[in-house]
This record gives sequence, structure tokens and C-alpha cells, in this order.
Amino acid sequence: MVVERITKKPCYEEIERRILAPLELFGIVPQDSRDIPGLVPGYLGLENPFHAPDKTLDADERFFLNPQFEWAGGGFADNGGALARWAKALYEGPLLEPETRAKMVAGKDASRELGPGMRYGLACEIGSTSHGEAWGHAGFFPGYLTEMRYWPEHRIAVAVQVNTSEYAALPHPLGALCEELLGVALEPDGG
Repeated sequence: MVVERITKKPCYEEIERRILAPLELFGIVPQDSRDIPGLVPGYLGLENPFHAPDKTLDADERFFLNPQFEWAGGGFADNGGALARWAKALYEGPLLEPETRAKMVAGKDASRELGPGMRYGLACEIGSTSHGEAWGHAGFFPGYLTEMRYWPEHRIAVAVQVNTSEYAALPHPLGALCEELLGVALEPDGG
């Protein structure tokens, strides 16, 4: 609301103009209606807290609820490639001053909420992995789960998205999959 008040333009328009376009983050679209171009159907499971059908898209390929409630707090639909490029821009690119980034990844203990040894910074989960410290964030939206990780030591970002919000349906946690993909990328022959 502050952005809109100052610029006199819609928030999504300013985010596109100031961030997405300059960083060439194509394929990221605002969730500003039930019609989201290119959205793959997601699955909530039959026993879901929304008391909704399993599939997120109706017969007209419209999302089952109005996703605008996310708005500037994450109200974009994207793909894993665009999300990994976003992580690179956020954690090593021109988006933040070095002092701001240092504060973002300093973090406070969040072992109780996120697991042993985890810290939480400014919208950033920080933890140790077998490949060194990783920064990132997990995401949930009805019918979808996301994990984005960035390893500063390797300057590599990995993002994984699945079209289910049933954690129990996943054979492995998405964070473990991100780490496995990083391991493949770090193999001498490039995987």
C-alpha cells in the first residue's frame, strides 16, 4: 500500500518495472485473479483444510479460490527456473546493499520452529547442509509446495516446486531434493 501511495501506480506494475523486467525474470505473473496464465493444476488432497476439491483448477481452468489474498506478500506464480534466478539476484545481485544482505542472512535462532540448528533472518531461512551454509525459503500455497535454496560458498541457487500441498505425499522433503540437485551440479562432469 505504501508503494501504491507513493508511486500512484499498482504494486504489481511497480514490481514488474523495478525488479522483474530489469532482472529478466520472465514467466513470473501476478496472482491478481482466478485466471493465472500457464498455471499447472495443483492438488490439495481430499482431506484438506479448505474443504475444497482435490484439484485447484476448475473445469474452466480457473483457480478454485481468489489468490489475490497473497498480494505483495508473495502473490506471484512462477516456475523453478525463474525462482532460482530470483534467488541469485536476491542473495548475490544488485537488489540489496551488502549491509542489508548481511542483516538478512544473520538470523536468529529458530531451532524450535524450523528444526535443529536453523536460524531465521529477514525472510530468510539459514541452515547448515552437507554442502555448506544455505539460505532460502520454503513456500506453501493451496495445491503447491516450493523450496528455494542458495549456497553462498558455491554461488548456486536451486528451486524446486511440486503441484501438491500434501507434505505426506512427498517421498522426500523438498530441501533434501534441492541439496541432491546441488550435489549433481557440483559433480566434476557437471552431472
